[in-house]
Amino acid sequence: MTVWIYQRQIEDLHIEIERLEKKEREKQNDFQMATHRGDEPLARQTRQEQLRLNDQIRQLKSELIQTERALWKAQQMEQIN
Repeated sequence: MTVWIYQRQIEDLHIEIERLEKKEREKQNDFQMATHRGDEPLARQTRQEQLRLNDQIRQLKSELIQTERALWKAQQMEQIN
């Protein structure tokens, strides 16, 4: 792959991570409101959704790190050639 493809993937991953982090914060707020109101079923459901989003964010961050490493290697190869 060329450098620009890795750069584009990194940009896309940053955008997706930001989007999911915003949704995760919204779920955290929903969870706190449901807990405050004493609505345990809603709080439980919201917390599960929040944890699912956290897992997706963690996976994307791992993919981001791998892509950044691949970009660095591609840049090194371009400098050699």
